[in-house]
Amino acid sequence: MSNPVKTTVRLDGGLVKSVKRYAVDAERTMGEIIEEALAEFLKKKGAESNGRSTPFYAWAERLSRRKGFARLKEGDIVRLVRECRSA
Repeated sequence: MSNPVKTTVRLDGGLVKSVKRYAVDAERTMGEIIEEALAEFLKKKGAESNGRSTPFYAWAERLSRRKGFARLKEGDIVRLVRECRSA
């Protein structure tokens, strides 16, 4: 965890009880369980939790379609970003 942030979230009571029970059984904190679950959710949705910006990738994908790329590849993103920065 690089920069912990305290926040308030409303969760279903049954879900909280299940998470607490799981955390106790796993000898971990609820925060660790929730953080891991959120990171996995973001990974599954393609929105990495490592500081990458999902709006950036959406923008890059739209730009690549306008430029005629059939499938977006990392090299294409790098080239497109460089082109846009130099324009």
